[in-house]
Amino acid sequence: MNRKPPQKPLPTSSLEILLTLAGGPQHGYGIKHEVDQRTEGAVQLGAGTLYAALQRLEDAGLIEETGDANEAQGTSRWRYFAITKVGLSRLTVELRRLQTTLETASALQLLVRSRDQ
Repeated sequence: MNRKPPQKPLPTSSLEILLTLAGGPQHGYGIKHEVDQRTEGAVQLGAGTLYAALQRLEDAGLIEETGDANEAQGTSRWRYFAITKVGLSRLTVELRRLQTTLETASALQLLVRSRDQ
């Protein structure tokens, strides 16, 4: 039986970028801002981390650069990114993995205990 080896978990930065782009195309600063707000500052993507992660995700075919409304006029300074079908599939796999982890922790009542401590 040939089973595919399980995929490694996505780095937090990649997970957050894919999650953001699942809501629609966005430019780098918009991704940074949305991640900061959604995580209440727990995940902050510096420029180096953000753009290196965007490049890795693009190289892996999980996201693609896309145009924006101002591009046709030649006035856009922003690079917009969109999640690909492959990226959405990879995000779904990662979210299922995290869900399984949370269900296990819940069954062990670890989440309840951590709030009580």
